[in-house]
Amino acid sequence: FKKTLRKNLCSIYFIAFNIANFAYICASLIPLIIDSGYDIDPSRFNLILCRSRLDAIVLFNCLSAFYLILASIDQILVTSRNARTRQRSTQRLVYTCIIGGTLFWSLFHIHALICSTPQQISPNTYLCYYQPGFHVAFVCSYALIKEPSSLLLMVICGLWAKKNIRSTTRRVGVAVDVSVTKTDGASTENSAASKDRQMVLMLL
Repeated sequence: FKKTLRKNLCSIYFIAFNIANFAYICASLIPLIIDSGYDIDPSRFNLILCRSRLDAIVLFNCLSAFYLILASIDQILVTSRNARTRQRSTQRLVYTCIIGGTLFWSLFHIHALICSTPQQISPNTYLCYYQPGFHVAFVCSYALIKEPSSLLLMVICGLWAKKNIRSTTRRVGVAVDVSVTKTDGASTENSAASKDRQMVLMLL
């Protein structure tokens, strides 16, 4: 069963999600721990490190949610009752979405490489953050829109995929009642639905 899940195209999105999460931890939490424990943070005084770290934090934070949304959409395609819709979930589409989406969000967040700088917030205390003014207002507005919309999209896609699985399960049950000769086919469909259900539960 685990081998089957690894072959599922949705697992590629999970791999990308885990890589983005790991990169986010390396860019945000590890420097924070080192700074708190040893008072070492080169990004406070180095402009290049400051901008690179801030860009990595906002980028990988966005990509984590983005990959989960893609995985949720993929499960909608896979669990659809329409055969043509299911066929749209291909390995080529998965890699295209991941690469294309990563490039798009990298370009979108390039402003962090331009409009951020170490700022003194108190004597002997510096913080790498966006330049005050319009840019801070833009980033705050973007965050207020991104966080709830990402959560809402994942919930909607997850419930949609769950609904597709339930309808497929009912259809398999009807097929079993109508004809005993279709038991093997129904069993295969039921097994596929079970695997899809497992993926949906992982997303939820």
